[in-house]
Amino acid sequence: MIQKLIYIFFLLVLSVPAVQYFAPFTTLKPLDGAYTLEEQPELTWKTWYSGEFQEKYVIHLEDHVGFREWIIRLYNQLNYSLFNLAESPGCVVGKNGQLFLRSYIEEYMGMEFMGQPYIDQKVGKIKFIHDYLALYGKTFFLVFAPGKASFFPEYIPREYTIKPFSLNNHDYYVQRCSDLDVPFIDMNSWFSKIKNNSPYDLYPLNGVHWTDYGMYLGMDSLIHYIESKRNLDLPELVLEDVIVSDSIAPPNNDVEVNMNLIWEIKKPPVPYPVLAFKEPKNDTPRLLVISDSYFWQAYEAQIPQHLFNFSGFWFYSKTAYNDQYEQGISVDSLNFRSEVMAQDVIFIMGTEATMHMFPFGFADQLYESLVPKNQTFLVKLYEEKIRKSEDWMASTREKAIENGQTLNERITIEALYMAELDQQNLSEDEIKLNHTIEEIRKEPELMNALQYRSQMNQLDLDALILYEAEKRCQARI
Repeated sequence: MIQKLIYIFFLLVLSVPAVQYFAPFTTLKPLDGAYTLEEQPELTWKTWYSGEFQEKYVIHLEDHVGFREWIIRLYNQLNYSLFNLAESPGCVVGKNGQLFLRSYIEEYMGMEFMGQPYIDQKVGKIKFIHDYLALYGKTFFLVFAPGKASFFPEYIPREYTIKPFSLNNHDYYVQRCSDLDVPFIDMNSWFSKIKNNSPYDLYPLNGVHWTDYGMYLGMDSLIHYIESKRNLDLPELVLEDVIVSDSIAPPNNDVEVNMNLIWEIKKPPVPYPVLAFKEPKNDTPRLLVISDSYFWQAYEAQIPQHLFNFSGFWFYSKTAYNDQYEQGISVDSLNFRSEVMAQDVIFIMGTEATMHMFPFGFADQLYESLVPKNQTFLVKLYEEKIRKSEDWMASTREKAIENGQTLNERITIEALYMAELDQQNLSEDEIKLNHTIEEIRKEPELMNALQYRSQMNQLDLDALILYEAEKRCQARI
């Protein structure tokens, strides 16, 4: 009798997920994070006999089995509570319970280092852009946001620190920007210096973004930097109070949320600044921000909207957000060069986890739109594009073998061909600009003066020549 009861009990337990699937009797909290569930496939003779329906239906059942969310949370909770493991992709449980994302650790340890030639090329373009924009009275700079791995290296799990620390992207960007006199704010190093003296936590235990108080410090520093660079008085960002609360709001718990646990992790309270804004006394500068997710907190707190004539936040230079485009629009749908040239202040911000993507394609696209389309530039541009494209490189390698050429020779031939096609489609204004640049380069006295100015002011010579050519073209209109 007891055996039968036990058998019936287990049968009922095993049937509960099926009942929940076919006739849901309770609502479960959805799992957090990005995932796609297989929809119920359409049954047709074709999909049945091909086996497609059966394969997709099995996946659909696995994705929609009753109590799936609770089962996953239970599994994740057991792994976290018993083995200190995070089952969410990319999540890492560090020492003393500090939660990280693997991308921050790998970037900090130099595992994602892009190499010196790659970064040299990026910073070279950024230098050109900065100097060109400065000639037009615009302020352009970089912001290296803090990162949790560099902020808390002592809490990184041992398995990541066995390999010796090597040069990372952040450190080499800082080095090259210093060498070329490209202005930047290194909040990453600054936060590491002040972490033991800060009255409030700058990072939460269960998230990888700075706390709102940390964000306030960063934005306050950035505002004063812009004021000093442009010699103006911006509206004040006033810290009226700091509320330390056990109620953790996103993104202070972003890693824990994606771990999908049953119970919340015990954690210290988090500081939330109470901010106020003093109205502007004069016209405020137009501001454009290109950033990863580290700018979201400032954007949602309406800091740039209150303190600047805010043009927008270009998320990874892919999606543009502002009061007009609250849901975001593609940056590709905008007139890229015109939008940038309409600004007074532009900065690019990135944290350590995204340094391998920095500066998010913005410098490449702006550089390409600014530099004159003469043959020398276009050949160099297309050589770079060919080397970046796996498909294009494969095709070029095949052609090199067929024609008995070296790969470098074939790349140059392909680039020359593309450059000639582009030059056939240049506008009248672009042709005039190219001719004017050639005129300037053939004037020894002017070139000597520009070279002297370039050396004395540490300005990119090509940017100076382009600026002089544009002024000359404007004067001829």
